[in-house]
Amino acid sequence: MKIRDLLKDHQRKLFVGREQELALIHRTTSRYQEDWKWIHFYGQGGIGKTSLLRSFATVANETYPIYFEGFSGFQQPLDFLRLLRRSIDPNRHYNSDRVWNLEEAIEHLNQFAILHNGTTLLFDTFEQWGNIEDWLLEEWLPALNPSIKICSAGRFPLSSKWRRSGFIHMSQNIELHPLSEVEVKKYVGICGFDESLLARSLYQFSKGVPLALSLACEIIAQGGRTSFLNNLQQKEVIGHLMEELIRDLTYSVYQTYLEATALVWRFDQELLQALLKEEVPTNRFLEFCRLPFIIRHDRSWMLHDSVRQWIYTDLRDRKPQVVETYRLRALDTLRDREKKQPDLKVELSVDKIYLCENDFVRNFSFRQDHNIRIRGCYEEDIELCVQQYLNYLQHQSNYIADEVHLENLIRPLWNAAPESFITLWNHDQMIAFCTCVPLRESTIQIFRQNPITAPVTSLYIPNKIQYLITVAGVDPNIESEINGTILRALSTLINREGEIINLLSSPNWLPFLPLLGYERIEQADTRTEKGVIYEAYRLDQNSENFTSKVDRLFSPIEATEPMQLQQNERSTPSLDEVFLHLKRVLKNYHQLHDNSLLPSLQFLEPSNDQYITQVPLSLKVQQKIESALISIVSGNNDERLLSSIIQSAYIRRTGPHELLAERYNLSSPTYYRYLRKGIEKLAYELLKK
Repeated sequence: MKIRDLLKDHQRKLFVGREQELALIHRTTSRYQEDWKWIHFYGQGGIGKTSLLRSFATVANETYPIYFEGFSGFQQPLDFLRLLRRSIDPNRHYNSDRVWNLEEAIEHLNQFAILHNGTTLLFDTFEQWGNIEDWLLEEWLPALNPSIKICSAGRFPLSSKWRRSGFIHMSQNIELHPLSEVEVKKYVGICGFDESLLARSLYQFSKGVPLALSLACEIIAQGGRTSFLNNLQQKEVIGHLMEELIRDLTYSVYQTYLEATALVWRFDQELLQALLKEEVPTNRFLEFCRLPFIIRHDRSWMLHDSVRQWIYTDLRDRKPQVVETYRLRALDTLRDREKKQPDLKVELSVDKIYLCENDFVRNFSFRQDHNIRIRGCYEEDIELCVQQYLNYLQHQSNYIADEVHLENLIRPLWNAAPESFITLWNHDQMIAFCTCVPLRESTIQIFRQNPITAPVTSLYIPNKIQYLITVAGVDPNIESEINGTILRALSTLINREGEIINLLSSPNWLPFLPLLGYERIEQADTRTEKGVIYEAYRLDQNSENFTSKVDRLFSPIEATEPMQLQQNERSTPSLDEVFLHLKRVLKNYHQLHDNSLLPSLQFLEPSNDQYITQVPLSLKVQQKIESALISIVSGNNDERLLSSIIQSAYIRRTGPHELLAERYNLSSPTYYRYLRKGIEKLAYELLKK
């Protein structure tokens, strides 16, 4: 074995996903495949095109693959013929200066294929082959033996000239999509980082784009710990990614277009012109929309989720004032559209919500997966819904086994109100379901039978339009990939009149509700026997409609003492001050909405929240604490233990301290020492952020 063999073996282990694409290449290039077809993979920079071709080249020895990098391009056919000869001529070192002409090249290549019962040519970076594409298509390709199979990869699909040349039925364009969250977790595990919280953070950052994932993991490995998600290192990764993206740009003005469109969920030509305050020619706009990371979305376009996130983060760091200018222009345009098209108010509200400066909202994934179907729930789906609910529940951070849950409500509620269920499917597999159940006598009787939902029935008012959202299930392996799709599916169930009540224990979605105008109703909260808290929220659309509530997100509230410190009076607290405040915050973690705790919360309040005016300070603090715990849990073994103790004692509240000490096999003095050390570490992380 040689070093190159070790390197190939390592690269093979790191190659995850793409099983379908690899299988397609193997089938199409097999010596037993009589039908000839040119396969072309395309997609944005960093999506894994080169890795796919190289991976096939390392495992497909029986088809004698020959890899052509093509990164520097070919100025003329002779450049390609010279490279071809170097690849297949065993005597090239005797007369390496001589270049084959076209006839010689075709003859030698055909003989090589016959000698080896076929061969596969792999053409990478095909967008650089433009100077010789016509020559390949018209002179070189038609003279080849059909046992010579070709697979290429580039940023764009094969051009329209392939369709005009008669090769339309002999060529196939295949777009490469990002890796799934499951595949990201697998990659993170191969790299030696087995923390699920880290994998989730890396997926949120990379959105499954292999280049972003590998760069982040490389920084983690070099740093000796798994906490890469600090601003400096993120900027380093994003810098590399931006270089890759810019290589796709035909015109420099497209970088300005990208920066503007990164502020919004979706865009069209009119919105882009409004953001820039300048005319965008139609032909220029359409060419811009053909970039490989721009996706058609109904009547508009959108950046790929990962690209939008990277560009936005980069722009916010470099030009914060430009970000606010674009935000206000987008808001003005959307409000103007609401006036002109009142029937689109609810749809446009989602666009406005996305303008918020809030990581939870901006991390929603809106990528278009045409394999996902949304439909109602049939009787034969009920058992699948029960399984989906239980599986999702078991993956929540506050899950406690042998606790009362809501699965026994699913069938009775479907029998009483089947129209209140909606399901999401990927091919023939259910991946999520949601419910928005109308409150009427038949459903109220069902909710009263469960101790979790019984308290909320006290809010029921006969003859008033009311709904309860409390039962749902999502495949936890892909929740981050489809959360935007779930949001859109749920919006089809929600009545735009009346009152919507949410009763949730899932910490993932709680930060989103205040952004939509929900108000806390503590009297309907529930606490199970083992300590799981279900929080109740109400959205009353009778007093104020949904779109008006969304508009209030962008109306800064005046700072008042002691609720909010004036910006010029803010000062950085000491580590001891943070530690003392943090102890009180953790002890009252699930009652932070209590006004008496406000002085302890202010040290964690972000100073730039003018666009999150309706998010309670308590939720902001919880988000910062849980983010800091992710940084701690991704460190060494001792730090993981500290984070686990904090989570068990305060976040999940899985038992008294004495019981937790036994569970962690620690003496009481040692346990309390670890607890204090954990709070100190958490205080340090919060002070850094």
